Amino acid sequence: MNNWIAKNLVYHPIQYFRGQYVMGYLPGAVRDQFRSPEEICAIRDMKIRELVNHAYEQIPFYGKRFDEAGILPKDILGFRDLIKIPVLSKLDILNNSDELMNPNCRHKLYLRKTS
Repeated sequence: MNNWIAKNLVYHPIQYFRGQYVMGYLPGAVRDQFRSPEEICAIRDMKIRELVNHAYEQIPFYGKRFDEAGILPKDILGFRDLIKIPVLSKLDILNNSDELMNPNCRHKLYLRKTS
């Protein structure tokens, strides 16, 4: 199949109808390829802080897990601090699937399974 057809008439429309806007990330990826390593690390660490804050505040499982471990989001400043976060096991996922979902999520969720 022609690459243009596969990309523009098959892949992107499917992603769009699923609500997965892949093309929305392309401008950022193109821009970021020219950033310095220091800028990339700073952006990475900012995104880690945002993700940890979101998980702690919005996902019941992570709020409890952080509290049990005595960790606050402010303790995770970036990549080097990720080792402080307790590891999520397969049993954690199987036993706490409801608490791993954001109760305020309004997006369509897709169940995916792997072997």
